[in-house]
Amino acid sequence: MIILGIESSTKNGSIALLEDDILLSQINFNDSLNHHSEKIFTILDFMFQDVGCGLNDIGLIGVNIGPGSFTSLRVGLSLAKGLSFSKGIPLKGVDSLSIIAYQSGIECGSILSIIDAKRGKYYTAIYNDLKILHSPELLNLDKVISLIKENNINFISGIFDRNIFSGLGLIQIEQKYIFANSVAELVRLKYSVDKKNELNSIEPLYLR
Repeated sequence: MIILGIESSTKNGSIALLEDDILLSQINFNDSLNHHSEKIFTILDFMFQDVGCGLNDIGLIGVNIGPGSFTSLRVGLSLAKGLSFSKGIPLKGVDSLSIIAYQSGIECGSILSIIDAKRGKYYTAIYNDLKILHSPELLNLDKVISLIKENNINFISGIFDRNIFSGLGLIQIEQKYIFANSVAELVRLKYSVDKKNELNSIEPLYLR
């Protein structure tokens, strides 16, 4: 099955095509999908021609639902929902913090996924082997540190300044980007379990 993954939660967006667990193609953007929305179908056509498939070959669409940039998330979700509705392709969403945990490569032990939301705030969630232990929240720095100590966290990974947590004895995995291929890989895993099309229920995850 070919999966289309869409990532638009940060200023760096991407689109990927995955067949089962093999990456066929990925195009990264340096300023999110918001500034490429008019060109997006041209870019998709280029990817399809490069790979040798088309929209009719897509069996599943995956999209990052956030948290992240409000405007960019809407562009990515609108694209995903439009393609899903028009072509009858199942759609599934996955959140930014789950993707961060997945991209960290940590498979054993509790990990704090974190994204700098600016102005002293951080998007956070705790996972163990991709199972959520603490739901996504928007916290200030003091509360993030308390969360780390209260849950005996050993790993922290995400988009953040590692110097802020340097005195806590954590294994830090700093990530620069969230990638569409990771979106595709995670929705493939989710869809293999529940076979659920989320077209009519999917919503962006906004944390305040």
